[in-house]
Amino acid sequence: MPPPPPSPEPVYYFAPTNKIADAFKWAYTDFVQMADGSDHVPLQDRQDRSMRRSFRNTWFKHKDEPSYVYLCGAKTALGQGDQAVTGMSEASYNYSFVYSAVTSTEGAKITVPHELGHQFDVDEPDTDHVDMYAYNDEPLNTQPNPDYVEHRNHSNTDLCIMDYEFFGTIAEFCDLCISRIRNHADPI
Repeated sequence: MPPPPPSPEPVYYFAPTNKIADAFKWAYTDFVQMADGSDHVPLQDRQDRSMRRSFRNTWFKHKDEPSYVYLCGAKTALGQGDQAVTGMSEASYNYSFVYSAVTSTEGAKITVPHELGHQFDVDEPDTDHVDMYAYNDEPLNTQPNPDYVEHRNHSNTDLCIMDYEFFGTIAEFCDLCISRIRNHADPI
């Protein structure tokens, strides 16, 4: 008897979203999953910007409404080896991608809230730690980056989740990011 045919590649990415509430709790921002299929995150191949935007324009039901963010999975990351990124976001288009090829389950638990943080413009030019390395020659770490400033998370137990030097397990934003998230979510 021949072996069964191989199962088809998955078309959905089951994103570990359990750290989102922890990360955003001090910003008083809630994420509510929509009922119609939100537990299935679309899994795409590696896409360039125009392909991601086309996908968004075709498939995202509330693409032009504020307060909606779309989380997508992608099989192949941008970059390779130490230069591979685990996620990317475009806040003006309300989407974030998490790259399953380079993100372990534990890593994705951190990558998901990090990428969603970008939806709240925490990376304004004067935010001197978002997506920035402490050294200009990662991973050698011999040339300090003069622009890098360490920001501790709200509980002062680790670095801010938006910091590229963050490798911890406590997914929490620093007070500067929390302030930006609050102002972006509810500009009073």
